[in-house]
Amino acid sequence: MMPINYICIDDESSTDVDPLLKSVCETTGELKIDRHKPVEIGKQVDFIKSKDPDGLILDLRLDQQKNEEGYKVPYHGLALAQELRTRMTEKRLNSFPIVLWSVDSKFKDSYDRDSTSHNLFDKIYVKDTEFTHEPARVASELVALVKGYLKIIKGQEPVKGHFQRILGLAEGASDTWDPRIGEKFLSQYKYPPHEYARYILRELIEVQGPLIDENVLAARLGVEQEISVDWGKCKLLFTGCYYKGAFCEAWPRWWAAEVDKWWTFQTKAPGPLRRLSAEERVEFLKTKLKSKGLVAAKPIEEGYSTRFWTICQGLEKPLDPIDGLRSSCAELKAWQDPPFLSIKAALERIGRDRRVVVHPLERERLAEIKTERRKHGE
Repeated sequence: MMPINYICIDDESSTDVDPLLKSVCETTGELKIDRHKPVEIGKQVDFIKSKDPDGLILDLRLDQQKNEEGYKVPYHGLALAQELRTRMTEKRLNSFPIVLWSVDSKFKDSYDRDSTSHNLFDKIYVKDTEFTHEPARVASELVALVKGYLKIIKGQEPVKGHFQRILGLAEGASDTWDPRIGEKFLSQYKYPPHEYARYILRELIEVQGPLIDENVLAARLGVEQEISVDWGKCKLLFTGCYYKGAFCEAWPRWWAAEVDKWWTFQTKAPGPLRRLSAEERVEFLKTKLKSKGLVAAKPIEEGYSTRFWTICQGLEKPLDPIDGLRSSCAELKAWQDPPFLSIKAALERIGRDRRVVVHPLERERLAEIKTERRKHGE
């Protein structure tokens, strides 16, 4: 099997960069990364085109160190990415994923302040944490990005049902499909693959809604996955609900509507999934598995509902939205689920170091809760 080939453009020394790239490649036999110092932007674009890589890793600041010829380029990674994306749109360059990496301090100083450039990249990594501490995950994602682009390129003809097929669905396979999802790709204009990739990653995979991640799946099933020895077996019950579209290899997701449908069609289910407590959900799943290896999730605080449906963004534990407040986020699409903070996390400001804060529209309600608790001496 031929490896997936990435080019990395980075101006830092080999002693700083090469060990990070090597640690990622060593976790899989599918990945190869060739590192190069930046050159003048026109030559850089021509070089990348000549290599025809499967993917590209760009440093944010390419203008810090001199290359082998003693030349320091006057441009950032953002400028190079923009030029490459433009050429992809004009079909003067084959489409491939572009990944940004840098040290955390540089992200905060430059990239975070320029939201207009965020759509240029399929994924963003921090060198001094993710590549260092989670090389296997990074490798898996780099490989999945390339495979996802290939699925998109193969299936992107703007004909009826093509977007659903890119998402691994047969046309008309889901009677709960929201026709607004991917609506823009049904126009006569043929969007470049990176527009599809950005949409799928940002609007479907990275948020909860039609697709849910493993933590939300466990919450909706009422399972405490970390201590449930049969959680793996439990997930197999929902194999038919698994997302099989672009990027599925590294971002496991389940179709929320299909999970609900699976539960509805179980002849001995004790009731609608949403109305059951965690204990009731888990007891039924135990009978399906003929096993006692599942443990019901506990509420964050005594008195909280166990009709879990989401995850507290602060504590990262199962939550019924009735015991939470909406947390701040980018503008949601109509089909996306809002994120929540438990009241406990909101009161204790848990998650602020990760920029998890109460939504502006919920601040008045939070203030009322604080006032009420002060009255009762809490």
